[in-house]
Amino acid sequence: MKRSLWISSFLTVTVTAVGMECWAAWDHSSNTVPWTDLIADNIPKGITMAAIGILIAWLPSHFTSRYDRGSAVADPLDPNVDHPTEPLFNRAIVTTVVTLILDAVVAFGVPISNDQRAAVIAVISVVAPLALAAWARRHVYSPAKVVALVEAAKASVPQPVATQDPPRPTLLRAPPTPPPTFPPKSA
Repeated sequence: MKRSLWISSFLTVTVTAVGMECWAAWDHSSNTVPWTDLIADNIPKGITMAAIGILIAWLPSHFTSRYDRGSAVADPLDPNVDHPTEPLFNRAIVTTVVTLILDAVVAFGVPISNDQRAAVIAVISVVAPLALAAWARRHVYSPAKVVALVEAAKASVPQPVATQDPPRPTLLRAPPTPPPTFPPKSA
């Protein structure tokens, strides 16, 4: 998918959702229902609170890393940067821990029906791998991309620059003359 199409689609969905939420909050009709009511009526409190906790913990680090990264492209292939050797494995661990926490909340902390439990587990099992793939994608390159980047780097390698200044020409000078000597003064 082209970047511009993705951005315009994503922003359209976001603006629509936020606009509908604001409309539902300001309109006092029973026909416009805000997310808060939909969530409170259909999702158990424990799951909602766990999801809110995860968002509160995740959002600051997510935005901090994005601002620190500076650009929206994948990590640069700079040999001077210490890249993790297993970027996907590290992110898989985080996703697994979050999934286990949500599973534990469902299994032990929330009184929900078996159908609701199955639905929550099904959603987690679908969303977790997709979230992992989206999160980890910017930290890895496909082999074809690596080949293209290496070839581009080879094509744009500057010529080596001398590391020392060339020797300066020396001017021929006469050796320094000693200072004149004067006879001692008599008293």
